[in-house]
Amino acid sequence: MNQRYRSYMWGLVLLALAAPGFSQQAAAETISGKAQVIDARTMVVAGRTVRLWSIWAPALDYVCDADGRTIACGRVARTGLMDLTAGATVRCALMQEVAPGINQARCSADGYDLGANMVHTGWGRPDRSVSDSYTGIEVKSMKAHHGLWRWRAQRERMLRDAAVPAANKENAPR
Repeated sequence: MNQRYRSYMWGLVLLALAAPGFSQQAAAETISGKAQVIDARTMVVAGRTVRLWSIWAPALDYVCDADGRTIACGRVARTGLMDLTAGATVRCALMQEVAPGINQARCSADGYDLGANMVHTGWGRPDRSVSDSYTGIEVKSMKAHHGLWRWRAQRERMLRDAAVPAANKENAPR
């Protein structure tokens, strides 16, 4: 094959990859703006609803057993995400639609990974069915008794619930 033909073929390949409708384009879409936090893993950014990629976080109505007291952990966890995004520009790389109008996304606030920070603060857990990316962070959070790991009874519940198959637990930690 001569050099001219190879250059022509590579040009066609690159043109095909850059063409509208190429399947990777949707996966690479990035949005940015201020975040309106809905719950501990869901936000509206630039008019789009996004769910943080690869983490479980408590729903708003999730309650913790705080060694004999009941704590509204879902609301506290939402406040944690609000703190991480307050005054920051949030950038999200959209990954896939997980429900009508809701995209799973990797998001950062002023350059800091929000999923990693939710796990670090103990208000989120890695969703191992998606990725093991945040597992090391979770181990450190558990040892430091951050967030959901703060109370002994809640830690026992979290570890017990982690053994239940995901299909059997909508709000249980994964």
